[in-house]
Amino acid sequence: MKTWHSWGLVLILLILAGTPLAQELTTQVYPSEDELAEALERGEIDSAQYYYLWQLHLFGLDSSNVYLEDVIPNLTYFLPLPRELSTPLEQHQRQPFVSDQPPDHPRFGRVQHRWYRALEQGRPWAFNTNLQLEPTRTLDIDLSLRRSRAGTERVVRRSVTYRPENSALRGLTLGNFTTRLGMGSILGHPGKLVDYPDKLDAQSLLFPDYGGYNGLLADWRLSGWKAQTLAAISRGEKFELITAAATAECELASIRLEPVFSLNRLRNRVDDSHVTDLNFGLTSLTRYDGGYLRSEISYQFGDAPSWRAALLEGRHRFRSTQISYALWSYGNHLHDLTAGSKSAILRHQDTISTTTFAYSSRRVGQSGGLLKTIVKLSPRLDLSNNLVAGYHQSGSDRFQWHSALNWQSSPDFHLRLDLLLNNRHRTTSTSPRQNDLRIRLQSRFTRANCSVRSYIGLQTRSDQSDYVSLLIDTRLSTSQFGRVDLWVDLGRWNPKERMLEYYYMYLQLTQHYLQAVEIGLKLAHRYARNYTSHHQTSVSITTTVTI
Repeated sequence: MKTWHSWGLVLILLILAGTPLAQELTTQVYPSEDELAEALERGEIDSAQYYYLWQLHLFGLDSSNVYLEDVIPNLTYFLPLPRELSTPLEQHQRQPFVSDQPPDHPRFGRVQHRWYRALEQGRPWAFNTNLQLEPTRTLDIDLSLRRSRAGTERVVRRSVTYRPENSALRGLTLGNFTTRLGMGSILGHPGKLVDYPDKLDAQSLLFPDYGGYNGLLADWRLSGWKAQTLAAISRGEKFELITAAATAECELASIRLEPVFSLNRLRNRVDDSHVTDLNFGLTSLTRYDGGYLRSEISYQFGDAPSWRAALLEGRHRFRSTQISYALWSYGNHLHDLTAGSKSAILRHQDTISTTTFAYSSRRVGQSGGLLKTIVKLSPRLDLSNNLVAGYHQSGSDRFQWHSALNWQSSPDFHLRLDLLLNNRHRTTSTSPRQNDLRIRLQSRFTRANCSVRSYIGLQTRSDQSDYVSLLIDTRLSTSQFGRVDLWVDLGRWNPKERMLEYYYMYLQLTQHYLQAVEIGLKLAHRYARNYTSHHQTSVSITTTVTI
């Protein structure tokens, strides 16, 4: 009888399943900002996601900001388990965003400059310059400048971090930083809220175009307590946001509690109207053998009192199965100015009427959840199923389901079959409910000096013609040319019209010199039948010097 119960539970998990726990499911991989720009043009990501992701490409994921996995399509951050399972697709999608700096590598600093130019006449040029210095073991200095492809020039980030030894103060950052308090319903990584001037000047240095915070962050360790305090200010041409927050973690019996406090003051600089919010939240974490359960509730006081959010997440590993899940519900009147918690990609325009501040939020009035399961059917075969659902109080909703079967025939070869269903309805649109279905067969071959990833896929969509896509992604390590990357994406072949509507390809050469200098040259070309400019060729050069 016990055997039947076990197989019944496995069957339920196979049917229900969850997502590589991002708040948006996809099988796409974005190796650099160039591919993000292409995804934005194709409508795969929106402008807010693009803003998050190019900055994450620039600065990278590390142990201090790993919760930013939540912003990467198809990934979601959960607390790690001792023996957690993951899929090759998740690993491949995460890799381009991971910081490429070894944390314990002895160095004084690093300078990276990337120059980009579209070769057609009148097309823009762009650059990113990132300077990171570590003059002592206790001091870090960061400075990043950027000229976007739209021609705007800004300071993106500048900060100084001091980490004293043998002190209750573990870290002090002056300038730009990112952090998440609790589960993020009060304070997380908010992205861009205010509009900045388009030029590189003193105002840009004071208020960089960064998706995190601008101010002072302090980390403390006090007699078993872990605490953070911060104060930050963002100022654009019309609005100013001042934030102060604090949190402290303590353990009570087997439960870890984390109260979170924050104060936000949003001011219209034109007419001096303002709104002030005082927020309080409580996070609890319970760990047990094989998993954990975490929850957060938060409330908004001040000029517009309202409950903010109720969040729940957990993870459990037993035998050959791992399940991860999250639920969320957000108030209809919360001011989503600094939050960074989980939600579905279901954005709506919201306005704080007191200040006439209008912004796009994917939390206000939304409820939803996600679920993920990974089941090891055999040592070489696993099945993952992924579900994300979100509902907005206006009546809009979004549902995504992704199922994948991954077979590792040998250490060098993987074969993967994906099925992705996307269903969406917006009350603000006159079009009917949108449905699309994607089926993809992918293979991956890896050796010490060579890797080849390829797939063929079919997409059907209720409001567009069906199309077939084909991709070949090859990487070679050679003694003469260094690392060679060839990417060929035949993204839209219309079988009905027998026409290739979109393709994108690039060749990239990366060479190391004297173990301190890395130079990368990338030549890319894109054809899009429905774009104003059908063809676009671009070149980029990336130079990295480690001191």
